[in-house]
Amino acid sequence: MNEALPEHIVGARLHLMLSHPFLASAVARLPVVNAERMEWCDTMATDGYYIYVNPDFCRDLDTGEIAFVFAHETYHFILGH
Repeated sequence: MNEALPEHIVGARLHLMLSHPFLASAVARLPVVNAERMEWCDTMATDGYYIYVNPDFCRDLDTGEIAFVFAHETYHFILGH
């Protein structure tokens, strides 16, 4: 179920953590799951325990765009959504 994610996705997560240290502990708290084979996840999502990533969605995004979506999902967790 938890296959490795492409390097550019892992790198985008690290980029977010290094460029926005106030988010780093929350980002690190949520394990990332490869959702490529999960039919319900077309983009990225969170359930408050994990961040689910569909690599197909991230294929044409640059590092900053992927980092933005990681931040978006992390804020769901932080704000209790």
